[in-house]
Amino acid sequence: MVTVAKVAAIVAKVTQQTRSTIVAQNFAPKPNVSLTQLTDTNLSGVQDKQVLQYDSASGKFVANTVTSTVTAVNGGSF
Repeated sequence: MVTVAKVAAIVAKVTQQTRSTIVAQNFAPKPNVSLTQLTDTNLSGVQDKQVLQYDSASGKFVANTVTSTVTAVNGGSF
């Protein structure tokens, strides 16, 4: 025989001070996209050993040759 005791109901009120909305975004990445297919790159005249560098005047990434040499990197104190 099983005896069940009567338990008082638990009542809770959940409130939210500010309301926010979550909007779902659809994201479908394309596989195997080449740099030439991107609209924010300018790769005309690209040469071996160049890097992509952002050019704020054109608003695009452009191929550029890095000519400076880094001799030290200060990573801060930890």
